[in-house]
Amino acid sequence: SVRCAAVAGDARLAAAGGSDGVLRLWDMTTGERAGADWRLGDKSLADVLLSADGKTLLALDADGTVTLAAVDGRKTRATVTLAGAAGLALAGDRFAAYTADGLVVAYSAAGKELR
Repeated sequence: SVRCAAVAGDARLAAAGGSDGVLRLWDMTTGERAGADWRLGDKSLADVLLSADGKTLLALDADGTVTLAAVDGRKTRATVTLAGAAGLALAGDRFAAYTADGLVVAYSAAGKELR
């Protein structure tokens, strides 16, 4: 079942994350699937974001693992874990994860924690 979804800012690509840890992409101009299923892990996906241009994906699983990946080629650029992570934010070449108790941690595109 679908647990989270996002649409790229240019409205050309949509992503849906499932309870099975699989991400599915759709071409919004045709309504067709955009490639095969993309397994990001074994845990349920809790949040997914797409960059404005649809080239970068950020996903969070139920264990707090955050994956930053290039949509083209489906290549992981960085993986970090934040225990208790509840959601994500993506801006340019940086991303952040936050917890329900108010902790926000920002990261570079390489996955290095920013202070």
